[in-house]
Amino acid sequence: MSPCNLTQRQYLLNQCRYYNGESEPPRSLREGDALMWNYECRWVLWSLRNDATMEQFQRMIEEFHLENKDGDKTPLTMKALLLNRYLHWGGAYAPIEEALNHFEKWYKDYYLVRPTNEERKAYASPIFGISRHRMGVDGKGVTTLVTFMGCPLKCRYCLNDRCHEDIYEEDGQTLRRGLRMFTPQQLYDSVKQDNIYFQATGGGICFGGGEPTMQASFIITFAKLCPKNWKITLETSLHCSHNTIKALVPYVDEWIVDIKTMNADIYKRYTGINSAVHQHLECAKQLLSPDKVKIKVPYIPDFTTDEDVRESIRELGEMGFTNIVACDYVKRIVCMTK
Repeated sequence: MSPCNLTQRQYLLNQCRYYNGESEPPRSLREGDALMWNYECRWVLWSLRNDATMEQFQRMIEEFHLENKDGDKTPLTMKALLLNRYLHWGGAYAPIEEALNHFEKWYKDYYLVRPTNEERKAYASPIFGISRHRMGVDGKGVTTLVTFMGCPLKCRYCLNDRCHEDIYEEDGQTLRRGLRMFTPQQLYDSVKQDNIYFQATGGGICFGGGEPTMQASFIITFAKLCPKNWKITLETSLHCSHNTIKALVPYVDEWIVDIKTMNADIYKRYTGINSAVHQHLECAKQLLSPDKVKIKVPYIPDFTTDEDVRESIRELGEMGFTNIVACDYVKRIVCMTK
């Protein structure tokens, strides 16, 4: 799933009341809620695919003059889907005005029951790795590395290139092998077994990927579940907005920033996108204390020279950053078979 679609998927999940991205309805759903879960699941899938069914719902919105009242924020295409199902099962033979009035009552009594996902902040995110008992590589102490799917960059020697793959099989619902959907609570329940190691060593959870800042709401919700002395670390390219950094500041203890290079031309050739490193680092400088930021400057075979690395380190020093380390990337070798 492309970064664009992954972001769109999270936005759609944020509009749902019952569906959190799970592969099947949770057992905790009350009787009847599983049906609403299923409708929302279909709505998310059809929206991501730009399915022709969504055009039908758009026509229903116009034909029946659907609108939301009293602060209801349900997307109108979702409401049209529910109306479609209601008319199919219960109101198809009534005069349409009467059926619409009955639908509004049914919609209020049977759909607007749970708080929205935006209020629950519990939607599931796709994770392709949870690596325990790491020491000295992802921040202080013993850490568990959690790797998210999705990244806006297309780096030539990406260490975790899997993050760019689709998260579902062709049916759009079955997760690809090795991927799991976690809510923040589910992830906490999975990693808390190492609490004693985190507290004894000053370690905690490191989020990587992929690009973890794409999962800012998930990380914030997760951090609120953790003991206060767990350290939360991000391994990031910092390719995100000022508002994202600002939102994460109270919850992230250490930022490990891989800038690739300060040279805009080399950055574009290596990542496939235009560089905004200077702007992002200026945001970090304004919002983060220097002791929370560690910046990696890699030597990238075929892209940067020793001089390029030295120049990037010099520019970072002039910006006021002090914890700067040089490192080496390994060139990916593609094996050709007959």
